[in-house]
Amino acid sequence: MPRRFGCAERVSVACPLSSADFIRRFRLLILLAWLIPPLFGMSFLLLIGMFSPPQILQLLVTPLELGFVLGWLLLSQWYFSRFVRPVADWLARPGEPAAAAALARVRAFPRHFWGVFLFYLLLAPASVIISAEMATQFVATAGDWLRIHLVALIVSIIVGLPVFFAIFDLFGRALSGLRQPRPVFSIRTKVFMVGALMPLLVDTLLVQYYWTRTGYFSMETLFVWGLLQLLAVLGALMFARSLGQSLQPLEAVVENAPALLDQRPSIQPSSTDELGVLAGRYQDLLERLHFHGKALQVGSLILADRDVESASGKAFEQVVALCQEALRADIAFLLLFDEAAQELVGVAQTGVPYRSQGHHRIPLDATSLAVFVFRQGRRVAIDDVHGDPRVSPDMVAKFDICAAIATPLRVEDKVIGILMGADQRPGRHYSAEDCALIDVLAREAASVVHTLQLQARRREAEAQFHKADEFARATLQSIADGVVTTDTEGRVDYLNGVAEKLTGWIREEAMGQPLATVLRLIDEDSDRPVADPVARCLASGDSFPLPGPLNLLSREGDREFAVEVRVSAIRGADQQALGVVLVFHDTTELTSLSHRLSYQASHDSLTGLLNRHEFEARLELALESARHENIEHVLCYMDLDRFKVVNDTCGHVAGDELLKQLATRMRASIREADTLARLGGDEFGLLLEGCHLAQARGVVNTLLQMVSEFRFVWADKAFDVGVSIGLAPISAQSGSITDVLSAADSACYMAKDQGRNRLHVFEPDDLALLHQKGEMQWLQIIRQALENDDFVLYQQAIRPMKGIPPAGDDTPHSEILLRLRTGEGAVVAPSSFLPAAERYHLMPQIDRWVVRQVLAFLRALQAQGGVMNLSINLSGQSLCDEDFPAFVTTAVLASGVPPAWLCFEVTETTAITNLSRAVGLISELKRMGCHFALDDFGSGLSSFNYLKNLPVDYLKIDGSFVKDMDRNPVDRAMVVAINEIGHLMGIQTVAEFVTRLSVLEALDEIGVDYAQGYFIANPEPLVPETGDK
Repeated sequence: MPRRFGCAERVSVACPLSSADFIRRFRLLILLAWLIPPLFGMSFLLLIGMFSPPQILQLLVTPLELGFVLGWLLLSQWYFSRFVRPVADWLARPGEPAAAAALARVRAFPRHFWGVFLFYLLLAPASVIISAEMATQFVATAGDWLRIHLVALIVSIIVGLPVFFAIFDLFGRALSGLRQPRPVFSIRTKVFMVGALMPLLVDTLLVQYYWTRTGYFSMETLFVWGLLQLLAVLGALMFARSLGQSLQPLEAVVENAPALLDQRPSIQPSSTDELGVLAGRYQDLLERLHFHGKALQVGSLILADRDVESASGKAFEQVVALCQEALRADIAFLLLFDEAAQELVGVAQTGVPYRSQGHHRIPLDATSLAVFVFRQGRRVAIDDVHGDPRVSPDMVAKFDICAAIATPLRVEDKVIGILMGADQRPGRHYSAEDCALIDVLAREAASVVHTLQLQARRREAEAQFHKADEFARATLQSIADGVVTTDTEGRVDYLNGVAEKLTGWIREEAMGQPLATVLRLIDEDSDRPVADPVARCLASGDSFPLPGPLNLLSREGDREFAVEVRVSAIRGADQQALGVVLVFHDTTELTSLSHRLSYQASHDSLTGLLNRHEFEARLELALESARHENIEHVLCYMDLDRFKVVNDTCGHVAGDELLKQLATRMRASIREADTLARLGGDEFGLLLEGCHLAQARGVVNTLLQMVSEFRFVWADKAFDVGVSIGLAPISAQSGSITDVLSAADSACYMAKDQGRNRLHVFEPDDLALLHQKGEMQWLQIIRQALENDDFVLYQQAIRPMKGIPPAGDDTPHSEILLRLRTGEGAVVAPSSFLPAAERYHLMPQIDRWVVRQVLAFLRALQAQGGVMNLSINLSGQSLCDEDFPAFVTTAVLASGVPPAWLCFEVTETTAITNLSRAVGLISELKRMGCHFALDDFGSGLSSFNYLKNLPVDYLKIDGSFVKDMDRNPVDRAMVVAINEIGHLMGIQTVAEFVTRLSVLEALDEIGVDYAQGYFIANPEPLVPETGDK
């Protein structure tokens, strides 16, 4: 540890003087000034024999002498303590007024001190003589009075002067914190008093002693004494003059102090003593300070000038000018290191303007004093450059140089340039002071160059930052998302244009506002403000999205936007959080679209009720709650009665209107917590959650009564409709969703079987009835057939009528018929299993199986060189399947079979029921090259009305008109009408159910294009049986 020194151990630095210390020491010195002179005077009188020791003792104890001495001691203490009180006050409380008062008292102190002191000396001898005459037999003569006064005066002055000097030394310490404009007590006065007055007084005492002891005092003695005093005075005056000459340069420094740094100082020592040395050192110091100040002015010029290029030129010109002035050189150079080019570039030299590209460039491999100094990294001074290998001869010749000095410019131990001075006069010697001066200038020049480089980098960084800032702001203004930034206190400090538009705040007004005031985020589910995201982000330090859904309320509260918000911390280079940025995206349209799509995906477009998919999802949740929470529910499966009558009588538009009206009335007749859905066609589902079977009966009976009382009116017709409802209780013991739906569907089936317009509750015993009717059995068989490929494809030929070319070519044409092979090997007709497939929505799977098998057959036939056109029947469920067109397209393209080989048949009723989907499917597959036929045409009353909207290739006349047309003129008329309408529209006709020759002949007479039926060809397997599966 460094040693701590006390005040007694310090040599060069005095301890601070307190007010109490000053008063204590001052009183001690005053005490000595008034106590020592009497003691010295009495001793000298005893020495010269004027008084004996007993007389001295008697004299001192006399009341007069004792009172005189003590009285003067107390008086001097009181008077001078009060006199110097301003000095003590200044030490206690420094300040401008106290300083002026203290300095004034110190300047007045010599007059007061010597005035009181000399007055005391005039009275003291009289007190001594009177006391001696009163206490002893001493009788003073006139000579005694003279000698005693001289002794008192001389001894008091000899003793008082040191005390006086000590008091002024004490004043010097006390006033060390003040700057005095002029000396209070000059050195010359001190020298004169010590060199002349003190010897004079001492010699006078010696002469008096000699006179008293010998009694001899002649003119010769007086002459010698006078001569000695004259020599003492003359010597003191000469010494004072010599001291004044030594002090003259320093006094000049003091007198011209304000102008010293404005111009180069010129202090010429006037003596060879310590003061002369001190003056020389002051000259060196002030020169350095002068040039240091000039260099600082150059630095200030750089900092004040915003034009870096202009500031650089001025600064470098001033640097070389300072170097020339400091060294008194003829020329000075400043060279900077170009790191890219590995050259020293002479950017400035005296006598020529600054050039940023350089007056000359010196490669680092060239011979040059600047290169040598740059590589060595140290100062070099050469008094004679001629013949010196370190100096370039070209530079010597060019500038006529005789001597040169150069020093490196360093920044962080890296040489960045060279400062060089040169003389054109021979005999120049560079002194240590010259070396010190150029080093000082080099340090300052390095600071200037470094400052310029930093300024340039700062300006470049500012420009880049400004550009980046402008780019960032432009980017933030142009992006589609809202951006808000805050400080760590959560107060807004930036909004982009999108944020201004969405919040309703402009940036200037939002600045400094709390985030919650500007960005009013509301949780859509709870309708409560979102908790402070800034505090959460700063606490976690992570970037995160705010959980939604969220709404942003505008400033006026009149607008609301759905938003997605992401919160991130803004961090500085030290990873300390500077604030938070919130980026929010307006999802109002997207949310609205999502809601619409979600609604459309979960609701029936016609009635607005839930669709089958959503209903099954809610039914699944009900089953879960029944299993885990033991809650009872009831499922109702409803099928409208006499709906087909309305459809066939008034058309599908009337049927749609009937469904919408009944859906509205049903929704109004159930509880708010119940779930009502349209499952397809005229079938509805109702889920009564948290409802016992007894309660469910009440709700369902209300529905039954409402539907029974409802009369549907269309145009001039009125219809009574009914509804068959099957109820299936849901409990913890219920099976899967398929089981529950099957149970409710079966109960509905039983309600229809029992007379319609009634409800039937599913009971476990009902399974026996279902098995008798075969529905449940066929369901399982169909599923196994799909898994095991147990279906079989048959074909029935479609032949052109005699004399009519078959569609322009002779390609065989057949309709694909579906059969099912049971486990026992029996082949079952479709009338046995298709109703169950339709009821349990398995037709799309069956249709896809048929398409795949037909394509596989045609691909094999194509490989063998064969050609054949095949017609495939499509169900209404496949027609409603959105993915079915894409499936057919992909399958046909993947098979490589020509699309023209395929013809798809859709029944008239199915097409008209799903008109828009039928048109879309027909158009899409026809674009690919497939053909389309409208099957069972004429079975509906609106056939001709919809035909013009269906772009089909064939009309297959319903067999109910064809089979007896040779006997029934009405049937014949219907066939004739359909055939003529088809031909007028460019559509070929196909007659079904041709069972005898007379029917065939009638068709030929009418002009029907194709015929199909048992008279033409019986159905046969598409692929002949081989014994294998």
